[in-house]
Amino acid sequence: MKDRSAHLERRYASAAPVWSDKMRLPGYFNAYLDSLSHMSPALDRPARVIDIGAGTGAMAEAWTAISGLPGNGAARSVTPDA
Repeated sequence: MKDRSAHLERRYASAAPVWSDKMRLPGYFNAYLDSLSHMSPALDRPARVIDIGAGTGAMAEAWTAISGLPGNGAARSVTPDA
């Protein structure tokens, strides 16, 4: 299992730098921007944000583009080995 985990980590590390560009091609980032831009106006205080199943981080990236950095935030993508 340790060898498999190391193999997956290497594959992830090699693929991760291009995920953002690939996720923009089908329009996910723009869809998230559109959806988030229709939310309530900015809060008076920094928001707490958690993105479960963050995957590529496109939703968190869109949140930051619309609302700025959250006062407290976390993103987690669950994998079978996690």
